[in-house]
Amino acid sequence: MKLDFLRRTQTQPAPQAKASAAGPVVAWHNAGRVAWTPRDNASLTRSGFAGNPVGFRAVKLIAEAAAALPVVLQDAERRYAHHPVLALLARPNAGQGRNAFLEALFGQVLLSGRCCVRWWSDNGQPSSRAARYARIQNAGLPP
Repeated sequence: MKLDFLRRTQTQPAPQAKASAAGPVVAWHNAGRVAWTPRDNASLTRSGFAGNPVGFRAVKLIAEAAAALPVVLQDAERRYAHHPVLALLARPNAGQGRNAFLEALFGQVLLSGRCCVRWWSDNGQPSSRAARYARIQNAGLPP
């Protein structure tokens, strides 16, 4: 099969000068003003973490890796195999498991540089029955 339609049958010389019906055009561009991100944690997190897929993945990988590490509880004399704090970290609250809780905790530390953990009971008073991480803006000092 011959592909003759790909071959040029006659060659036309290229034009020597370009002509424009509109005449010369000048493009004028003004960059405008700089728009800085506000200096609060919510805006910085939104622009640097939620709007940036590379930053999102980097923070998520670091938080997942840190949450997967084993938690060791020890003092100067011995290492504890069974302790109420270890039991609470194994199941911090009804909505999260250990890894999800620690991943959220480490993600908050990576994004804002600080975080707070509160221990709550069902009636809203501090207790050793449930743990929730709280953003530092929402955390108050214990009485």
